[in-house]
Amino acid sequence: MGDRARRFLRVSTGKQDESKQVDDVDSYISEHGYEDDNRSYLAHGKSAYTGKHLAVLDQAFRDMADEQYDVLILWDSSRFTRMGAGSAFELMARARQAGGRVEFAAPHAQQLNVTSDWSPVMLALQATADKLESDRRRAHTRRDIAKHATTGSVHGKPPWGWKIEGTKDAKRFVPTQQGREFIPKMYKWVIEGTGCFVIAQWLTAQTGHIFNEGTVNGLIRNPLNYGQRRRGGALEAEELVPYKVWQEAVMALESRRAGGGKKRTPNASLFIPVCLACFGEFRPGCNNGLSRMYKYTYPDKPDVPVFRCCGSGPQRRGCGGRTVPLAELEAIVLGVIGNSPQRHMEKIFVPSIDSESVLKDLGRRIAEAAALGDFDAVADLNAQAKAASQQVASRPHYDLKDSGMTKGEYFSSLGPSEQSEYLKEYMIVASYDGERVTAGEVIMSEGDGTPSAVHLWTL
Repeated sequence: MGDRARRFLRVSTGKQDESKQVDDVDSYISEHGYEDDNRSYLAHGKSAYTGKHLAVLDQAFRDMADEQYDVLILWDSSRFTRMGAGSAFELMARARQAGGRVEFAAPHAQQLNVTSDWSPVMLALQATADKLESDRRRAHTRRDIAKHATTGSVHGKPPWGWKIEGTKDAKRFVPTQQGREFIPKMYKWVIEGTGCFVIAQWLTAQTGHIFNEGTVNGLIRNPLNYGQRRRGGALEAEELVPYKVWQEAVMALESRRAGGGKKRTPNASLFIPVCLACFGEFRPGCNNGLSRMYKYTYPDKPDVPVFRCCGSGPQRRGCGGRTVPLAELEAIVLGVIGNSPQRHMEKIFVPSIDSESVLKDLGRRIAEAAALGDFDAVADLNAQAKAASQQVASRPHYDLKDSGMTKGEYFSSLGPSEQSEYLKEYMIVASYDGERVTAGEVIMSEGDGTPSAVHLWTL
């Protein structure tokens, strides 16, 4: 039975398709007699130039270290990294430290799989070429953006109700049929007093496109609708509503921000609790079952702040449960946390002792020496890189050490701002039945970090 292989497939944008890489990778696995468990690590829309794909590679290397497979197959080196020779050396070293290896399947890249004294040199040259190609593309994109800014040509995606027409350097926003029909109506209704939530529901029913209060609010405020576009140049957009109508609608939105006659004050409390009365309920106005409670004061009781359930999500709404007296809940939290007998463990930073920086520097120097034809230097640097890559990895991390205090003693020693930061580690829940405040904390699952239970506090 051959080595066990898995695939790593990556494309830089969401519009690209990984399927073009699959045929070569599958053929390579078959031709080399590797055992295929049909598992692929997919980094869709993840740039290797900025390192957005590294989280997926990290998982692949962890699985390799767990002896789930032996060899990671990529299409070519540009799927691996576009951050230069140092990055390529570092990633190859991680594969070796995990007890496996990385191979490339594309015919033009298979020379990098050959083990010899020149292998690091070949990898450094190819990784440098991949980075330079990405540098060239980014420079080309920046040039296009600057040119479009000068000419007024559109660069980017259109908002809802608009489309892009025109040649490469003379693209402009043009209203769609739905935009011409619905956008003027939206402004009329907002001025007449219709809320964004009602408009969002109507638009969703009429168009099949999902709208919410936030998207409607953003559409109303968009100056493109009265023909004004940033960096528009000579290519101005069509006017769907007059500027005065746009201005009146925006002012109408601004006038409703306070709403309801109830004044929300800046949240100066130590924490933001979750409503216990509707905890775990997925309902309209709360899309995740965790409805936050914010500090409010009412005009008739300005000195008695309360926490009120406000929901969660883009169209959030509270559950209508009783408000919770802030002072009573704060006293409970300070009493429970401030008297905790558990030991306080402080974090001690342990710096890296691995060879990351050394490998990056050697990769750069190898590429420079190879470009100058100084092959004696290349051989010496290659030996140094080989030795550095065999060092046992030790990433920067934190160790926990007993601080000599309990959690309660540590918390009580903090100032208000530090206590507020400390309490962010807790998800506090609370409710009020008219006589007594009930409070506790949410226990998170160790597996996926989702809420698994509620622990109610007793004083």
